[in-house]
Amino acid sequence: MGLDVVMYGGQKERLGVIEISYPLHEAIYIKTNQWASKPLLRKLRDYYKTDITLERVDIKEFVFCLEQVKSFAHDELIFDELELLITSLSNPKVEQIHLAGD
Repeated sequence: MGLDVVMYGGQKERLGVIEISYPLHEAIYIKTNQWASKPLLRKLRDYYKTDITLERVDIKEFVFCLEQVKSFAHDELIFDELELLITSLSNPKVEQIHLAGD
């Protein structure tokens, strides 16, 4: 099971769910140490204990971090998953997200 990212709109309505797969999480945290300099990514390091809610300003920072991680993605599937995640979170209707592990 992946890390679920539940997206909410301005009225707290649920817009959808996207998953950060274990292979993507591994690509960010195990195969590189680029995350260490990004405080927001440090909060998401523990795959199974993550339980974080981010508001729009933090979502923008998260997207920025993911864009930087994307430059280190050498696997096409990881790159594609990052693209989908970035695109979904960049939707201006997304005002809040909740990230939760198993």
